[in-house]
Formats: sequence, C-alpha cells, structure tokens
Amino acid sequence: MKDTQYLSRIARGYLDALYDGVDGKSHVWVVPGRLTERLRRHWGLNSLLPDKDGAVKSKNRTDHRHHAIDAAVVAATDRSLIKRISQMAQKDEVNGAEDVARSVRPPWEGFRADIEAQLNRIIVSHRADHGRIDLAARKAGRDSTSGQLHNDTAYGVGEGSSVVSRKPLLSLSLPRFSPSL
Repeated sequence: MKDTQYLSRIARGYLDALYDGVDGKSHVWVVPGRLTERLRRHWGLNSLLPDKDGAVKSKNRTDHRHHAIDAAVVAATDRSLIKRISQMAQKDEVNGAEDVARSVRPPWEGFRADIEAQLNRIIVSHRADHGRIDLAARKAGRDSTSGQLHNDTAYGVGEGSSVVSRKPLLSLSLPRFSPSL
C-alpha cells in the first residue's frame, strides 16, 4: 500500500511537469485508494466479480478485471469529492468520511449495469510466467524475475524531450578507425 501511495505521488509529479495547470491549479490529481474502495462498495460494484465459489469479497484480486472497475470509479471521482473526504479524514471522522462516500450517487442511472456490460466484453490475457522469486537466488543477487525484459524497457527522461536507456559500460565500443588514403 505504501509503495502504491509513493508511486502515485511520483506519477503525479511527473504528469504535473508535463501539463501546465490553469491559475496555479494542477490538471492532475490522485484518488486515494480508500476512497476508491468505499465508492466501489457503496455503488455495488464488488458483486460484479465474485470469487470462484460465488462469494463477494471487497475486491476479487484473482480476477484482473478489478482494475477496470477501479478505473471506472477513479474516472467518476472529481476534486470536490476528494476534498470533502479529505476534510473528513483530517478531522479524524472515519464515520463521517464513510457517510460522505455513502451519500455519493453513481455518476448516472444504470452505471453498475454499464460497468457489468463492459466487464463482460473484457478478455483477460495471461502471459507466460517469466520467472519466480527464489529467496536464495535473491540473497545471492541473482533474482530470476529480473533480466532482459526489465533491462530492455528501463527508459528514463533525458534532456529536452529525449528518452534514454542504460547500457553496460563494457557493451560500448569505439568506432573502428579506417584511415583513408
């Protein structure tokens, strides 16, 4: 949870740098996970993905479509709602924040049915397992989940609008010099 919060702050800072706000206000805001969970629950979206036994959990993490539900909830969340919930949380009114979330109506009539229809159209693709965490290998610095996939896609932002990637120093070579006569 802390990692997600940290990465959200980093992503927001990055996106803020890309897009200028209006009147000093950012175009980018982060929706807290707790708010997303409350709205998902109060709008009845958790029951869209029951577990294999038919039980309804707070979030069925075994079905990757839960990300689509969260995305729909985040898209339906505006700054004023985040501010109201945040003010309740600052006052340490857990029940008050819960009441605010409970009072929020779905964004339109039939929202839940529309989300369900979209979930039924999603085809979840599972890629092949590219490794596993081997604790002994990790201690020795040879974790099997790292490798080419990560190294080939580790890009960073360079100067201006350039994109950079890291290369091992020993992989670089000088161009061959061929004297011309």
